[in-house]
Amino acid sequence: MNYATKLALGVLGVGALVGVWYGDEYYTKKEEETKKHDSKVVNFESEKARKFTLVNAAGKFVFERENATANWKMLEPKAARPDQDAVNNLLSSLQSMVLETELTGTEKVVVPGSTELAQYGLDKPRLEMLVEGEDKNTHKVAVGADLNIGNANGSSFNALSVYAFTPDRKKLLVVGSSVIGNSKKTFSDFRTKLAGDFVTGDVKSIVLTRPGGVKVEMAKADKDWKIIQPKALLADANNVGLYLDKLSRLRADKITEKEALTPDILAGLTLNPPLFSVELKAADGKVLQKFDMGITKQAVFITMADGAVGSVDLNQWTDLAPELKYFRDRRVTRGIAMSEVARMTTQLGKSFQKEANSWYAAGATGAAPEPGKTAEKVANKDAGQFFSDWEFMTADNVLDASEATKLSDFGLDKPLLSFTFEFADKAKAPVKVSVGNRVPKNEKFVYIKRSDSPEVYSVETAWLETLNRMNGQGESPQAKK
Repeated sequence: MNYATKLALGVLGVGALVGVWYGDEYYTKKEEETKKHDSKVVNFESEKARKFTLVNAAGKFVFERENATANWKMLEPKAARPDQDAVNNLLSSLQSMVLETELTGTEKVVVPGSTELAQYGLDKPRLEMLVEGEDKNTHKVAVGADLNIGNANGSSFNALSVYAFTPDRKKLLVVGSSVIGNSKKTFSDFRTKLAGDFVTGDVKSIVLTRPGGVKVEMAKADKDWKIIQPKALLADANNVGLYLDKLSRLRADKITEKEALTPDILAGLTLNPPLFSVELKAADGKVLQKFDMGITKQAVFITMADGAVGSVDLNQWTDLAPELKYFRDRRVTRGIAMSEVARMTTQLGKSFQKEANSWYAAGATGAAPEPGKTAEKVANKDAGQFFSDWEFMTADNVLDASEATKLSDFGLDKPLLSFTFEFADKAKAPVKVSVGNRVPKNEKFVYIKRSDSPEVYSVETAWLETLNRMNGQGESPQAKK
């Protein structure tokens, strides 16, 4: 036998072995899939489910959806927005229900009208679940009595298994008793706990109202939010987005259904009239949702999309009913080209200049170098930290020109400290920042004012110690407080 013939036979032999291996793996997988299929009480694809019915001790619950990606709607016991996770989890538990055993010779027992159904608790099932698919196929499971096999717990008895029946199998079945616990749901378990029912991207206008107080109105144009009332201001788009996101995700702890609400109850929850209201509007002015809010010593109360009232923890009031300052743009250096700042000078004349991405004391030279080496300047860490703190400084509050007419009220007529930002382009006027008094009743903040704008800002004071080190001093009168 020549070499070519031996090689060909060898290749055929290897091919045969590979074919056997792949064939064996294929049939092994098919066998596993068949066993998995046979171990389930019912077999269906959850994404094809369009209607789902549960009947338990609490009543009948019916849910429906248009397609696999649509949200479930509750049809019974009343039209309401359900908790999507609660419905999907129950559907999943039905889909994963494992068959413990199938009792042979029981085909006649489970025939409708059979007198033997009662002894298995299936004449009046304690639990029924029905899934209707997009293909009109249905899968129904009825759960009956406990098997007298289980664990004794004092005087009580915990059954491990229960009788069940599905038309898919046409025999009496035994399944795990966990299906009972998974299905002990009430209307309260199914109804959504989300207060909001809107899409944040659809919101183009927000109106916040306090009875007898200032109304805040904001509108979105392209990607920018602007404050319209009580005066025209640039809004902080990030904070507006965070507020809408919070409203869309807000979940109530306890819920009082719409039918139980009376004028007196609403008044007791400070919702008649509300202490605070939020209207979210679409581009055409249509109200997408209105939230009324109240607060008592016990909780914050908020109206939900379906007319019910939910309660949340007291500490959420400030976030849910924010003041105007939360929404306005409070960037202290807004309008200053910070990337073009080339020099900083303190009120004592200490200057620091930018070289590449580092800051150096003006005129600084390196230590005496070793023979044959060039001296290297050392960057000033305090100046670098100070610029970093101020580059994106955000104020706690902004007082407009009409609110800051007397600079002496803020200690800004004779400031204790100041510093100046200078630009590489000498044609640009330097911006001087003056530091005034601490904010009364909140001394973690201090008043400051830019030379190029009339507003007075209140900002945190962590940077004061850095400024004093740049000055070559100890703690300033401000930093000591």
